[in-house]
Amino acid sequence: MILILEVTGPQSAKLGGAGRQTFTVEGGSIGRENDNSWVLPHSKVSGRHALISYRSGVYYIEDTSRNGVCINSSKNRLPRGRPYALNTYVGNRVNRGADSHDE
Repeated sequence: MILILEVTGPQSAKLGGAGRQTFTVEGGSIGRENDNSWVLPHSKVSGRHALISYRSGVYYIEDTSRNGVCINSSKNRLPRGRPYALNTYVGNRVNRGADSHDE
């Protein structure tokens, strides 16, 4: 099973091919630093912004940032350090934080 995450909106064109990342059951990390699985060079993205993991058939995202991670709405901010199950059949919107509407 794989998980595909994609940047949408105005920032996606600036990223080109880097705007989409496939994660396998090994999981990975998302952030601004070059040692992440998915590098997103944006000032609102922390050096180590989030972790992706896979357990018992489910992908999880965990906020490891200072700016926050929101799922499906800026009103649904994840608690830092607590894995959140992603619905991989329907899809989820992952935002970089409560101020994610700022580009």
